[in-house]
Formats: sequence, structure tokens, C-alpha cells
Amino acid sequence: MNPPKFDTVAQCLEHYAEHTPDALLIRHGDRSITYATAAARAERLARVMLAHGVRRGDCVCVYSHPHSEVLMIFLAACSIGAVFVGINPRQTPAEITHVLGTAVPVHLFVIGSFDDEHLEKFALLEELLPRARVVLGETPVRGAIDYQDYLATAATDFDTYLAARRAVESSDPVAMVFTSGSTGKPKGALLTNGPMMTSYSVQAQHWYRDGEPPQGVADLPIHHLGFIGDNCMAVFPAGGGVSVLERWTAEGVLELIERNRLTFWWTQTTLLQLATQSPRWDRTDFSSLTLIGFAGAPVNERMFQRLLDLNIPLSTGYGMTEVHGNCTYTDIGADPEVIRGTVGKPDPQFDVGVMRKDGTLAAPGEVGEIVIKGPSLCGGYRHAGGATTDVRDDDGWYHTKDLGSFREDGNLRLVGRKDEMFKSGGYNVYPRELEIALEEHPDVRSAVVLRVPDEKWGHVGAAFVLRQSDALTEEDLRRHMRAQVANYKVPKLFVLCDEFPMLASGKVDRVTLSKIADRFRNCSV
Repeated sequence: MNPPKFDTVAQCLEHYAEHTPDALLIRHGDRSITYATAAARAERLARVMLAHGVRRGDCVCVYSHPHSEVLMIFLAACSIGAVFVGINPRQTPAEITHVLGTAVPVHLFVIGSFDDEHLEKFALLEELLPRARVVLGETPVRGAIDYQDYLATAATDFDTYLAARRAVESSDPVAMVFTSGSTGKPKGALLTNGPMMTSYSVQAQHWYRDGEPPQGVADLPIHHLGFIGDNCMAVFPAGGGVSVLERWTAEGVLELIERNRLTFWWTQTTLLQLATQSPRWDRTDFSSLTLIGFAGAPVNERMFQRLLDLNIPLSTGYGMTEVHGNCTYTDIGADPEVIRGTVGKPDPQFDVGVMRKDGTLAAPGEVGEIVIKGPSLCGGYRHAGGATTDVRDDDGWYHTKDLGSFREDGNLRLVGRKDEMFKSGGYNVYPRELEIALEEHPDVRSAVVLRVPDEKWGHVGAAFVLRQSDALTEEDLRRHMRAQVANYKVPKLFVLCDEFPMLASGKVDRVTLSKIADRFRNCSV
């Protein structure tokens, strides 16, 4: 599919509201919103925001799980140049304090009904919350107005609204997404109009067939790229729609795919793995799906085989918040070995390189840091006080801190994170390689390998293993790994787990695991 070129998010909504007004944009439970309805609702909400003092460049925060009205607020805000900032109810007061201190929002929307734990959060954050507070749900927030009452208040006149819309440029930010913060405080990456539309238009060219617009799942948290980007904006340039799942469960997403006859399923590998392990997997009707896409973690053999058994096209890619999505893709119909072992080839619109420590580009087969240039890089990082820093170096490269190498066939292979690689006895060890090897064991569901300081070897590996069977032992794993990798790579410590600590984003909380691993310093001595 080759969608039209859009310079702004609002332009895309306007186009499909005019050309396919009855097409479904978002379905949430029994409620369906077409493009025409969404355009009218976004306009009304934007005019009310303007009347309440929201201006170009102001931040508007939303505290919610995935919800259809989250998308409406996003579309309204970015149509007048305001910046959407999502807050996940699972985030802690300390995390939210950092978000609010950086964004300094002028509006706060709270969507959903929350218990006393969340009200205590609001009480702790009282001084940082904006005066304009709007609630959709039964959560009593001090000084808040009901959402429907807010929509019914006086709106600015159409000419003022139109002037605000016309002032929005391709380079204006539409959202601020805070990176995971695995090292230091999370940074507020500014997602911008034109680059966002470019990124997901490229994705449409790789993943969607001509004909019916894609219908996907919207189930990822709203505080990172997931809900707004990977779910909603991923189908938006193609005139597609999404079905919302407020609280993720494996059974819930499988039921949603079957009931709503969804055609496109993109998800994080961790969540996909949980879905493949659900008892509902074998009785789910997947026949409506034309593509399953995934990324974010290694794929183990058992999970991959379950996907292959569906006989549905699979694809993966490589990207991150700072490039609004993917910049590499595996070809539809690619050999299974390519899909499982690589993240595909760079799209022609992107320059993707593997850089040596001296700043030169590496040859095929040589491991180095992955660097990116292209038209979809974000607008920089915003810091407290409003200052913005660029994500590019002096030569225009964005440094991902991911390690990889290009194969001779042009596909990119990920090795691990630059800050996760360690030397053991003078040899380079890449945790990703060990995680994949561990997950080849039939009794291992998932694995995370971290480095631990060691007086004898410098560093050694500590393997956290999510077991499939209670019969699994550390000696089983040690024996398995000795048959898979060189001896210096075999982890010196194995920790058997029934579950992993998880971040609000749905990823494994490696920081918490690192604190546990640090207790085992010098475990080989």
C-alpha cells in the first residue's frame, strides 16, 4: 500500500474524514467512531481547549489506560499545536513527578475509575498538577470538571480555531514520550508531525496490502510510543482503524482479534509470547489476520513455531521512539530464518549503519553500534525548563546504543545493548546471544542475562530464567549452555523464576533484576 503524503496528523484526519467518512477509526467495546465523527469530535474538543487557554507548544497530560477518548484528545491537541503527554496509571509518584516537572502541562485529563491508591497519587502530586483538570469516569479529583460538562462549555469561534490549525507546521511536536530510563532519568522525546507521518507511511508500504485498510489492536500503554504510535498512528496514514483493549491479558487480545475480525496484529515480543502460551491460543480463529508483526526481544523456537503453524505472514523490524517506529523491515514472505534471526533490511529512506568505536562504518559481519539518519528522527529531547537538545551528532547520526552487524545478504542482526555487553576474561560477551541460547531449552519460557562484577574474570553472566517446568535445575541449564556456547560465555549464576518484574511499558524490568544480580558479586571466586 502506498498512502498519500501527509505533513501533519490533522491533515491525515481531514483527508480520510472527507474521502472515507464512514470508515472505522476506533472501536472500544460497543462504541465505534468513524473518521467523520472523529474529525467533528476532535474539532469540538480543540475549540474548547483553545477557549480554556491551551496554546501552541503547551503540554496536555492524560492519565489513563488505553481508551478511545485518549486518541480523541491526542487528535484535538495536535491539531492546534499542543503536545500530548500520556501517563500510565501504573507509574509511581516519583515517575509521574519527573514527567510533570518536565512537561509542565496546562491541562490534565483523567480517564477511568480509579481506587484510593490513585487518589493518593493525585494528592501527593497536587502542587504539580495543572489547574485545569477534567475527569471522564468516577474518580473524584480535586477541582476537576466532568468531561461531558467540559465539552459543553463555551468553545472558541471557528476562525480562531482555523487560525490555530493553520499555524501548525510539519516540524511541530505532537507528543512527548519519555524513554524507558534504563540509565538515569527518562528523557522526553518530542514526536513531531511530519516525521511521524513519514515513519508510519513507510510502514504501510511494507506491511499493508492494497484494498481494505488495516484494522489493528490498540492495547499498549499510553505513556510510551505504544498506544499513540505503534497502535493508532501505525494504521492512520493508510486510513485504517483499531480496536481498544483497556487492560491487557493474553485471553483478552486473542478474543478481540477473533470477535472484531482484525487484519493486522503488531505487538511486543514479550506480549506475543504470553499470548502463544495461553490456553485460548489453540481455539482462536486467526483467519482474518493478514500479517503479524512483532519486535522488542529475541524470539524463542517454541513461540516462533507456534506462529509458523498459523500460516500467516510474519514480519519484524527495528526501530525506537526516536525514529517514530521502524527503520528496517523483514520482507513479507522472507525465509523463517531471516525473520527469527534478523530485523530485516533498512528502508531506502533511511541510512542505517554499524559504526566502529573510531567513528567509521563497519564492514558486513563486523559488530558495532547501530546508527541512523533519516526523515523520521524525532524533534529532540525536552528537559525541565523547556530547553531542547538534538538527538543527532555533528554528522547527523542518531546513536542507538544498540550493537549489531549487517549480514552479507543485507539483513541487520542485533547483538545486544552497547551498555550491556561485557568482557569476561578478556572476551566480549553479548547477553542477547545467551538469552536466545537459553530459550532453546524446552523447559525455559524466557531468559534475561545480566553482567555481574567479578574479581577473577572482570564480569560474568547472571542468567534469570522463567521456567516452564518445576523440574528444571541450575545444572540442567549449565549443561545445556556448555553445549550451546563457548565456556567463557556460560553464565556463572542461574536464578530460576516463576515470573519477572515488569515495567509499566510491558517490558522486563532489567533495573530491578540488576539490583538482584548485584548481590552475587564475585560468584565465581
